Amino acid sequence: MITVACLAGLSLLLISSSLARGEGANERNENLKPIYLPENRVFAAYVLRVQSNAELVSLERGEAVYSALLNRYGIDPKYRKEAIAGLAQLHGSDLPSEWIAALKKIDREPVILDWNHVEKEPTDEQTDAVIADFGHLLAQMPAEQLAAQRANIHALARESKRPLVRSLGYAALVSAGAGASEIWELARSERRSDAVRAIPWIENSQIQSELYTKSRPLSDEAASDQLRAAFFYALPSVPGHDEEIFATLRPGIENEQLRDVAVTALLGRDASKWPATELAQLCKELVGILKAMPLEARASSRGRRLVELATRTAKRLPDESRSAHLARISQLKVAQRFLGTLREQMAFDKEFLVVGAGQPIELYFTNNDGMPHNVVIGATGSLEELGRAADQMATSPEALSKGYLPESDKVLHHTRMLDMGQMQKLVFTAPDTPGVYPMLCTFPSHAMRMYAAFVVTDDVDGWLASQQNASRDKLLGIVTYDHDFDALAAELAKGPPQSSFARGRAAFESRSCVSCHSVRGKGGRVGPELTELAKENKPTDILRSLLFPSEKIDPNFAKVELEDLESGQIHLGVLIPQENENILYLVDDPLGNCEPKIFNRDECVVVPLKVSPMPEELLRRSSPQEVMDLVGYLWAGGDPEHPIYQGPEK
Repeated sequence: MITVACLAGLSLLLISSSLARGEGANERNENLKPIYLPENRVFAAYVLRVQSNAELVSLERGEAVYSALLNRYGIDPKYRKEAIAGLAQLHGSDLPSEWIAALKKIDREPVILDWNHVEKEPTDEQTDAVIADFGHLLAQMPAEQLAAQRANIHALARESKRPLVRSLGYAALVSAGAGASEIWELARSERRSDAVRAIPWIENSQIQSELYTKSRPLSDEAASDQLRAAFFYALPSVPGHDEEIFATLRPGIENEQLRDVAVTALLGRDASKWPATELAQLCKELVGILKAMPLEARASSRGRRLVELATRTAKRLPDESRSAHLARISQLKVAQRFLGTLREQMAFDKEFLVVGAGQPIELYFTNNDGMPHNVVIGATGSLEELGRAADQMATSPEALSKGYLPESDKVLHHTRMLDMGQMQKLVFTAPDTPGVYPMLCTFPSHAMRMYAAFVVTDDVDGWLASQQNASRDKLLGIVTYDHDFDALAAELAKGPPQSSFARGRAAFESRSCVSCHSVRGKGGRVGPELTELAKENKPTDILRSLLFPSEKIDPNFAKVELEDLESGQIHLGVLIPQENENILYLVDDPLGNCEPKIFNRDECVVVPLKVSPMPEELLRRSSPQEVMDLVGYLWAGGDPEHPIYQGPEK
């Protein structure tokens, strides 16, 4: 039996030959990747379904790929246009025939989401977005070919399950030669809303106006919300009738069931033609609605449209009231900020984020790294305290279940711990007090390197204009050092390092070394044991490995990319040596106390990476003396009785 896991692996292995046996494929495009698909249609559809949107559009074209492009959510509409033309050529048919066939398929089957999409099943809104792309293609269908398909288009308009597909059927009938009266009669009373929703897809402005006039009674407040919503949906496309349409949409703002479609319709109209006497009251109502909305709702697409409508309305107010209204709206607007991670660098992709004091914030955090990461926003001055608390969690049996989040009142906001490829949206209100707040990852031993500044200010634009050379360290008041290897090596060349055992041990334990390496039996074992490091290394060799960890990597402790051949999944991490060489233990992050993933060696492909598990610049917050103390500690193998500790600074 072929399992889903086998098929997922198959999808990665089969992008190598020709497209669907090459039947009817377009002329070879050197920029497209060839793909071999199983003859079984179900398996072939699965192989295409597990391709991301970016992968799908990069594949060499043929019937199977064209079909996949037609019902994939989130791709550029130009690919649907290309697919319809390609299928018409392959089948020896015409554009309307393929257009109708594609809509019939979407009407009976769900559209396909990107394999990496958070949701598992498409929403009605996502399906309608795909259908809407076909509406934009309608204008490119030859009228004579549409006329030849009137029977099929008629069936599309009357028999389809999805309202928007039926509406496209009515719009296509107009393109095929039908008039407004014919469409209105065909729709009859129970489907009049479908005919009204067809207005945006109709190119003939006269027929648009005629259908608008016929459907005016549907806007009456006595009509059902469903009919009124269909009428509102069409209004952005109706030419003229500006004040009349504004008066029709205005009451919809007060109706929670109609508010969203009324706001969307108003945004589609020319605000300069709205009656000036209505604007102040409309702006006041919109601000009141926004104030009453929960923060999560205000951060949604519906909330953003309300903010946009309020802003457009306020901009048309007289000078004496415009600024005050815009300021109030700005305070209610949810500002979006984005934060990611740098692959294999244990770092955020931004050194700082700047927001307004008391500003509602929608923070999108995406982990692109192979290690697990979170983002924690702490109180001002709490970076060191939260970092130490996070490191202390490494030995706690409850750390994993708590997501490595320290129990501290200094934690203001936080995401969960995210694995590679995951994203979380965090919605909150920024502190009212301006200042610089630390952002850090609290996975054990990450905070020493993985941090950024969350800047809260009364004037975002002014701050950005005045802080051209801002850095996270300057903002957070952190002292860092650019270590000069030659200068430190020259000191070591004078003789064995004279240093403090206590400071050296503290440096070894506080700079995350102990998480991976052991000295005298104490520490981790995902890196080389360091007790007898001095037997084969000079002090300068130890110094160089600390400052440039990726220059020379022990192959037994290298970071690896492991592909599980059964599932096709790729894992990044460090292998923990085992007595049984046929069993592989992989940890995502050697600096944390996380459960290893276990694999059979003969079921994996392991590729060593040229990046050390030890992060670069791990000692950037250590002074030159602290670096020398650490070199001395490692040279002495952690032995407090070593000769280098017999001097005055024991």
